[in-house]
Amino acid sequence: MSSAVEAGRQAFIVEAHDLLAQLEESLLALEEEPDNQELVNRIFRCMHTIKGSGGMFGFDLIESFTHTLENTLDDVRKGAVKVTQNLIDLSLAACDEITILLEGRAKNLEDEGAVRRAQILQGIETLQGGPGSLPTPAHSGEPIENIIESEQEGNSPVWTWLITFVPEKNIFSFGTKPLLLLKELQEMGESRLICHTDKLDSLDKLDPESCYFWWHILLETDRSSDDIRDVFMFVEDDCRLEIKNLNTLTDRTVDFDRAEAVLREKGRLDEDLSAVVRGKERALQKETGSMQKDSDNKTGQGEDSRRVASIRVDAERLDILVNLVGEMVITQARLREAVDTQHDTGLSIVSEEMERLTSELRDISMSMRMVPIGTMFSKFKRLVRDQSRQYGKSIDLALNGGETELDKNVIEKLNDPLVHIIRNAIDHGIEPEANRMVNGKNRKGTITLSAFQAGADVVIEINDDGAGIDPGIVRARALEKGLINESDILTDNELYGLIFRPGFSTKKQATSLSGRGVGMDVVKKNVEALRGSLEVNSTKGKGTSVIIKIPLTLGIIEGLLVSIAGEYYVCPLSVVEECIEKPYDERSEKGASQFINVRGEAVPYIRLRETFEIKGTVPAIEQILITKVNNERVGFAVDEIIREQQVVIKSLGRMYGGVNGVSGATIMGDGSVGMILDVQKLVSMAGSQETNK
Repeated sequence: MSSAVEAGRQAFIVEAHDLLAQLEESLLALEEEPDNQELVNRIFRCMHTIKGSGGMFGFDLIESFTHTLENTLDDVRKGAVKVTQNLIDLSLAACDEITILLEGRAKNLEDEGAVRRAQILQGIETLQGGPGSLPTPAHSGEPIENIIESEQEGNSPVWTWLITFVPEKNIFSFGTKPLLLLKELQEMGESRLICHTDKLDSLDKLDPESCYFWWHILLETDRSSDDIRDVFMFVEDDCRLEIKNLNTLTDRTVDFDRAEAVLREKGRLDEDLSAVVRGKERALQKETGSMQKDSDNKTGQGEDSRRVASIRVDAERLDILVNLVGEMVITQARLREAVDTQHDTGLSIVSEEMERLTSELRDISMSMRMVPIGTMFSKFKRLVRDQSRQYGKSIDLALNGGETELDKNVIEKLNDPLVHIIRNAIDHGIEPEANRMVNGKNRKGTITLSAFQAGADVVIEINDDGAGIDPGIVRARALEKGLINESDILTDNELYGLIFRPGFSTKKQATSLSGRGVGMDVVKKNVEALRGSLEVNSTKGKGTSVIIKIPLTLGIIEGLLVSIAGEYYVCPLSVVEECIEKPYDERSEKGASQFINVRGEAVPYIRLRETFEIKGTVPAIEQILITKVNNERVGFAVDEIIREQQVVIKSLGRMYGGVNGVSGATIMGDGSVGMILDVQKLVSMAGSQETNK
């Protein structure tokens, strides 16, 4: 297979995954609104595009599998099949199977997947009334496709379209089969194809792998220009495509015979339109016609401009771009260091301009990797639906703040922690319907997933209106496992923190969702690996809230540059609240609990010199960074605060990956290495030392 054909197949796979996500979301919405015709039309279009494009790019198994389901959706559009729970279940199962086929996990018809697909198709045929119960397709064995969207049959306006399709000469090399596209157009209604051969070379110059033909297609159909354009979705970049509504030029029916003659002779219709019109008037609704005309008048300019307004870029290329910008940030820091050393005014101006441009380039490149968090949120609707039904519970998932943007890489790494938290809410949190009604609650439970931006962080909240966490049960389980002593006095929030200990669970009997004591500790570990924080709040009988705070991006951060004994360290600026000075107290014992009075509040602080066992003379005045970690204020004592600085995070590598208290490193302007402080880990380490005393 040529690289061009493979590229075409990969483009289809990416697009198909997007269409499947839209399809699943629409099916779940249709389950709530079974009479919503717009949703039915959207579902049909997604399925039809997957089927047609799958066949065009050689995914024959996908094409054959979706054939029956497409027919059923066709019947739903026409009112012959009702939207039922069974239909939604089968359609969602079909989505899962198509995903498996796209990912190449099913190689042939004899595998386990073939049995599942056969069962799905059998269920679909039952919904249709059994094999053979449907009307005979209009095109000898082909499905009835491309029915008018959102209009009742018999009352729909019919349009006459002139489509110009001029494929690139090398279109065959991408695996595209133009005849399949033309066949799909023919299935939309009455049509006439005019093939032009004026590009043909002499026989001795013909290349059998090149395309020399182009077409005019006259199409009389009740489908819109968007539906027609969908046929060419995967080849628009490899052809010239024009779609013109002839009804915007005349309200009369086009004579196909005369139109074909004009097109063959002159290659255009505009000047000779009056000669190809029969006398029969069109029964067009004025409002619909006006709307269609406004839309089509924009086709030549508006739709073309929208097509080039955005492009799809491989995620790996974006990652490379961000890495290169990171290197520029490091180089800019070196340039600024050199300018400060040489005191060259002319070079200083260049450095300042370079710094401005680098900053703008950094912001743009980082924004290119930012995607709405709603793309991840929508996936959890299916999770809540399936798991709640499995355990006999009635649960709604409410989504807020889906437009909040977060780095693509961060979103990918957040998926597993959020899945586990939501599963816990389904199993531990939401009570069975009978229990909820006895307690005066709504019969149906609700899990709310929210996101919003707070400074340089994104906050994600998972709330449920379930039974909440009983601090007494948590304490009893902690005592049973030896995590605490009888004499320990813990607040509710401290008790809730115990659920993140490995092996801890309040469930006496494990289920397939939870209860094995494995999961929440991993959730905390994964969140902290993203330099995030995790907080749990709960009210017994009312519900539980899990709050995750994550930095917007993982690559480049704003930091506060500090030093200890001449070595550089960077503290993420997003956690720093203020900086204060404190005279060094020689009487304080090493490792002892230390507090500083901050406007009447006793704030504990950690001497990083002691934590990292750094030798040398302690300055007379220590600088204390006051940070907020897990909703508590904690200070960090350093020798000197230098300045705010953008830093590029570099991995420590395997050899130093287990170093406690640092999350990475960065290269300073003078070429030295600065360590990035892991504030969460430092606080946890200090807490463990106090507990072990």
